[in-house]
Amino acid sequence: SGEPAVHGFGVSTDRFEAIKLANADCVENGGSDCSSWRTGKNNCMAMTIEADLTKGGWGGHFGDTTEEATDKALLECGHPKYSECIVVEARCALEN
Repeated sequence: SGEPAVHGFGVSTDRFEAIKLANADCVENGGSDCSSWRTGKNNCMAMTIEADLTKGGWGGHFGDTTEEATDKALLECGHPKYSECIVVEARCALEN
């Protein structure tokens, strides 16, 4: 079985501060090899992971609303080889 998935999420008006916050959140969640995946400005984003945390399935997507981003992220995570996917974060970015 694989290692459990770990995520981090950061929101700030400054891109680099958001990355710093996301990496710190990842470490706080048990991560040891954290890096930035995506950044966004003036939009919403959702992250999903495979529910049993052993196969590494995940999804992340942007949208105009958290609902739109969540729906897209669940589709991205929902590959047939994974079990049910769950939402771990859904937030909107702060405007600059």
